[in-house]
Amino acid sequence: MVKIQAIVDFTKALEIVQRGAWIYFSRGLAWAKKGNYDKAIIDYGEALRIDPQHAWAYYNRGKARARNGDLDGATADYNKALKIDPNADKAFSYRDMPLGVGLSLFFDLKSKTKVQR
Repeated sequence: MVKIQAIVDFTKALEIVQRGAWIYFSRGLAWAKKGNYDKAIIDYGEALRIDPQHAWAYYNRGKARARNGDLDGATADYNKALKIDPNADKAFSYRDMPLGVGLSLFFDLKSKTKVQR
């Protein structure tokens, strides 16, 4: 219920502040926690339309894309995030962790195939 309430609250906030990159970003986080990665990707994209330098929006959109099976899109987003903020490499290291929540949890990075669960 908390996740749904967060989505409702962020949606109401967007009615007041249409250009709120952090509001779109935060609602994207809520959608992702709910497991709706398609809507999360849309909200992260809106955050990036407003603020193209939002490294965390690229990073989280990459995670959502990875969960949806879009390896190329996820890799591109992770790389854009690191280009914007190269000092955040530890924060973005999920893409290389074998048991993390990044790409290698979902894909065999050498063969670029989806991992069977």
